[in-house]
Amino acid sequence: MAAEPLAEGSRSSGGQLALRFGLGLVFLAIALRRVFLPIEVATTQIDASGQRWFGEFFRQGARAGVDYVYTFGPLGFLYGTAYDPEVFWLRVAWSALYALCWTGGVGLAMLLTEGRRRRALLLAIALFLPPSIDAGVSVLLLTLTLYLVVRPPHPALLLSALGLALVLSLIKFTYLVAASLGAAAVLARLARDRGLLVALGWGLGGLGAGASLWCGLGQQLGDLPAYLATSLEIARGYSEAMAFAGHGFFSGCAALGSLALAAGCALRVATRPREELLPALLVVAWTAMAFKHGCVRQDGHVLASFLFLALAPFLCWRDLDSLSLARRRALAACLALALSCGVIGTHVFCSWTYAQPLPSWPAQAARQVSGRAGDLLRPERLRGDLEERRLRARLEHALPRVRAVVGAKKGGVDLLNVQQGLLFLNDLPRQNRPVLQGYVAFTPALARRNAEFFASARAPEFVLLDGVAIDAHLPTLDDGAALLEVLRRYELVLVERGLSLLRRRSGEPAPRELLWERTCALGEEVQLPPAGPGLIQLELDVQPSALGRLRRLVWRAAQVDLEVRLRSGEVRRFRLIPGLARAGFLIDPLPLSAADLAALANGDELARVAALRVVVRRRRLRYFSAEVRARAWRGPLSAPPRIDLRAAAARALGEDLGVPASVPEGVAVEVAHVAGFGRVVQVHAPGRLELEVPGGARRLSGRCGLRPAAGQAGGSDGVAF
Repeated sequence: MAAEPLAEGSRSSGGQLALRFGLGLVFLAIALRRVFLPIEVATTQIDASGQRWFGEFFRQGARAGVDYVYTFGPLGFLYGTAYDPEVFWLRVAWSALYALCWTGGVGLAMLLTEGRRRRALLLAIALFLPPSIDAGVSVLLLTLTLYLVVRPPHPALLLSALGLALVLSLIKFTYLVAASLGAAAVLARLARDRGLLVALGWGLGGLGAGASLWCGLGQQLGDLPAYLATSLEIARGYSEAMAFAGHGFFSGCAALGSLALAAGCALRVATRPREELLPALLVVAWTAMAFKHGCVRQDGHVLASFLFLALAPFLCWRDLDSLSLARRRALAACLALALSCGVIGTHVFCSWTYAQPLPSWPAQAARQVSGRAGDLLRPERLRGDLEERRLRARLEHALPRVRAVVGAKKGGVDLLNVQQGLLFLNDLPRQNRPVLQGYVAFTPALARRNAEFFASARAPEFVLLDGVAIDAHLPTLDDGAALLEVLRRYELVLVERGLSLLRRRSGEPAPRELLWERTCALGEEVQLPPAGPGLIQLELDVQPSALGRLRRLVWRAAQVDLEVRLRSGEVRRFRLIPGLARAGFLIDPLPLSAADLAALANGDELARVAALRVVVRRRRLRYFSAEVRARAWRGPLSAPPRIDLRAAAARALGEDLGVPASVPEGVAVEVAHVAGFGRVVQVHAPGRLELEVPGGARRLSGRCGLRPAAGQAGGSDGVAF
């Protein structure tokens, strides 16, 4: 009889051991899903090209807010998935450390969450929902903050949280904001429980550690205000410049879930105001940030909002004994609604966008866990695969003619607008403008900073133009002020793979002249001056109304369009970003593609604009002022001089070409003998032969061809007529 309790105890201890082993496997799988390793080679992708800069800035000790303007700090290279061979091992180590910290955060959330079923659901959501870097960091910081606020803070946990928060703060400005809010809340709790001196000691210690880490990364304390100010400027323009409307279901689902979570917090505050006010404010603040992050730009960003809503409600399922039964049920209903919005929104988004509905998530999670485990066990294999892909990308996107011209010159080269991964692939000497990518110069201040850079002695000797505009923007709008300076001060050298290479000219360009300044109404057509030499720059000041400012604060700015009527009669409509339009942009001639940009820099004729108007849909008119202030300027174009080829041919061949012809100055021209043709005028690549055909002519006859050597590898990109 005495052996029975022993047997039951053995079975109990065996069951506990099996349970702990199973939990360990689940936590390991959760950690592996949060390993964000480098997996893509930056070529022409917008995000990967931008991320590629930060490894170089880290190695050079570039100063955030001074040498570059972006919301990424001195540890910004730890963010994203772009491959940089120089910091690969640091990225692997950080990815593993972050995954462990995130899994520890899930453990803390389980300690806060009451009820076995809720804890099991939390584990399932953490394991099976698609991972997101931004949503993961947001939930992790909120979990750490709430745990330290609602539970007696342990010194070891405080130190660990402080170290993690400092590292995250120097990766991205939004992480710095969230970590600062969390630190203020924890210090308030320390001041209340342990006294003001203890809180002051921890606060000063954290500031000292942060300053030491900042300076240890090659920054100066005096740079911190500049980094904060420029990051705030970017954040201020984000909801206007990057607004991207998706399906109404997503914004509605995210708003409903956010309101439900806020209502749950209000129920807790109504029951225990003194204890629950600070935690409720934290959850509401984080929820607002998650909503803005996902619903300003409703492409992949909205997924981060849903993932936050799927995890954050568990942090409010705590201390339920203090609530009455009615309020407990109301709280459960609010949190269940928020959680449902998160899961359903994720399911619908993944189904529509990636064809990955909810039933496929377990299989997807298993594949990812297996793949990440292999990458962490054999990171050298991952590095070898990435190197192989990088070499293939170098061949696919090689710019041999650009490299031959630029070489290793000290003046360096920058690329407008966004395909800057090509600079790294081709090992070109880089000289970056302050705001790295054109579309990020959201406000007049940021746009002017880039324009002033190209007008200064610090400007690179060469500039590459890719002609890329995002989100159906007017092609000359992104970094428009900088593009105008480049067209005024640089001349075309060559075109390769759709990229135009320009070299800086000596001397100062002629000053621009004001053509007119006027005020017009929304929707009113404005005539441009008759076509003439040079470039017409337009500045438009479209101001939001009070309601528009409120909408921009809590959600995203309403869309504005620019309708352009060409002299040919064709009407085109583009998206207009008011902040960029206030800084000035090229409107006439209007290049509509990368090839048009090359032609413009070469001094060729392009589509000319006759008139334009600012267009806002009727239901959005209440978000804007009724008047638009506009100014038009005319400035010079730095086009290369021309050689009269007709006269040169007459001297060399004794023949008249029949029509006026020219080539840009600097293009190699010679007289050669070609079998089957005889003596010919040969224009060497990269070159351009232009024939001025009289109006009314119906036929042009002559002979032209390509030398056999032009078809050899690396000899020519071909010819276009």
